[in-house]
Amino acid sequence: MKRKNLFLVGLGLVILMLIYYYNSDNYLLKLAKEKQKEKIDEYNRIEKLYLNEGTYIFNKKEKSIKHTNNQFGKATTKIIEKGYKKITFSFTSNELIIDYPYEWKEYYSNLDYRTHYHIREVIKFKNNWEFYVPNKLWVFYVLSWEIIDFKTGTVIVDVFEEYSKDIKEWQEISIQLSMGTEEKSPYFNSFWTFKTVGAFLYAQEQTDSYNLSFVPEYASNFKYQDFINIYNIEEFKPRPSIEDLIKKFLNTDDKSINKNKHKPQQGV
Repeated sequence: MKRKNLFLVGLGLVILMLIYYYNSDNYLLKLAKEKQKEKIDEYNRIEKLYLNEGTYIFNKKEKSIKHTNNQFGKATTKIIEKGYKKITFSFTSNELIIDYPYEWKEYYSNLDYRTHYHIREVIKFKNNWEFYVPNKLWVFYVLSWEIIDFKTGTVIVDVFEEYSKDIKEWQEISIQLSMGTEEKSPYFNSFWTFKTVGAFLYAQEQTDSYNLSFVPEYASNFKYQDFINIYNIEEFKPRPSIEDLIKKFLNTDDKSINKNKHKPQQGV
């Protein structure tokens, strides 16, 4: 009976020690680093296409809307195709320059405006590009965003100043670059429309390249962006449940039994 009690006490101590170990910060940190490495390795296996730095042409389809009344007195709307406008833009890891050699009106109010006949939109990027895993797109955080009169070089609209740098969402404003099949792939796609001339740009035709033999800086120096922060080790440190602890104890016990089976028998 005493031997049985001693055995149970010893077994209880072993279980408590294992529970303490598998619930300790040292073990959880080791486990978290392993999970973090697995996640980073998984992300690294994802194919990351990128747009080469260079000059591109986007043929923007132009349309106009005509409102008339038909013979029955009903108001009708007719969409008129007006062909294409050729927009040229320069893309690098550090900036996007869009050339619009077309008439553009700068509105001060509904009736007060000034006409510009050739403008440029200059968007400079910060040096912290990210890769968004679920949608497989690149994220470029914007440092400055201006609309400039091409002939005089004067700033027509400072987009950041217009919407205030104090607003958090403007401090983190970004342009997204994705590869898709809606147009001739790859295409550059800006989802931001604040005080800009064009919301969407597609790289339909490349006219020249910058550093053709080199991978763009944004594609070689980036970090991942995801709903799980893979650089935060705490995200990978969940506390194990009682079931997990029991499984680990049983696995450990099985391993020790198997290990003892393979030990050579000592002679008497």
